[in-house]
Amino acid sequence: MGETNLFEETVYAMTAHDKKWDDIAWVGGDEFYIDPCLFMEVAKETNYDSGWGAQEVADDLIVCFNDGSWLSRAEYDGSEWWRYNDCPRKPQKEFEGDNLKLAGGMWESLYNINYPREWD
Repeated sequence: MGETNLFEETVYAMTAHDKKWDDIAWVGGDEFYIDPCLFMEVAKETNYDSGWGAQEVADDLIVCFNDGSWLSRAEYDGSEWWRYNDCPRKPQKEFEGDNLKLAGGMWESLYNINYPREWD
């Protein structure tokens, strides 16, 4: 991929989802928030190698929008980009189980943990 400017990449990702700077509710990471104007200034000066190798941009960096959607950093083998996330639709069925953790397995849904299938 090569050298990428974080500001340009952010504008591209926002434009692809009809978002403007005024739509930003906040920018930040796990431990703190960044004023959107400061983020814009710093992002303009941030160039990184978006190709294969080690991830360079903070992996907990997010841009949250007023409508509840957000951009989060995504990475595969060092290649990195913004991923757009929509707030999911609330399911119709209310949770009536009693378990949020799978015992002894991996990659199971909340439904399958609480209502395991009977295998023949």
